[in-house]
Amino acid sequence: MELRRMPKTIEADAQTWNRLVANGVWRLQVYAELCSKTFENRNLCNNAITTPTDKRLTKHIKKVMKNILEILRNIQQRTDYMWKRVRLYNDDEDLKHLCISRELTTSKLHDFLQFLTLRYDYEWEVKEMVVLELELVSNDNDVDILLKAWRDNRHAGGAEFDAKLKEFYKSTNITAT
Repeated sequence: MELRRMPKTIEADAQTWNRLVANGVWRLQVYAELCSKTFENRNLCNNAITTPTDKRLTKHIKKVMKNILEILRNIQQRTDYMWKRVRLYNDDEDLKHLCISRELTTSKLHDFLQFLTLRYDYEWEVKEMVVLELELVSNDNDVDILLKAWRDNRHAGGAEFDAKLKEFYKSTNITAT
């Protein structure tokens, strides 16, 4: 049954989301270092051209960041889809209290997916802004702001999020990793 498969999908997506956000931080730190070097060379050499290797690396990082953003978008959309499907089940009085697993009912799954959908939506918007702005970076300060925005604007993270996720895992008998 569709409802019984959702907890594993949610778990896998939450792990992937966290891994990709951390990977994005690392990539943006490398990007910041390359940009800093480029801007320093430009200032020292009066608009000197960066090395082809630096250009390839920054181009590659931008491409990777776009790929990360796309995967995050897929997770966001899949979560929204599950929420909409569970909302339909939740409207049926017989299915509303269906025990999906251990302590997880359709109603609880609906509430959790609603929470998760909102969190993914908010965070994805910040991540999208960061990736789009990579094309417009013109100094070290721009890169620092983008790195800080990516790293610190965690809607799908933090104490409240982790507590909700732990509660969800407990209700589904999934061991949090």
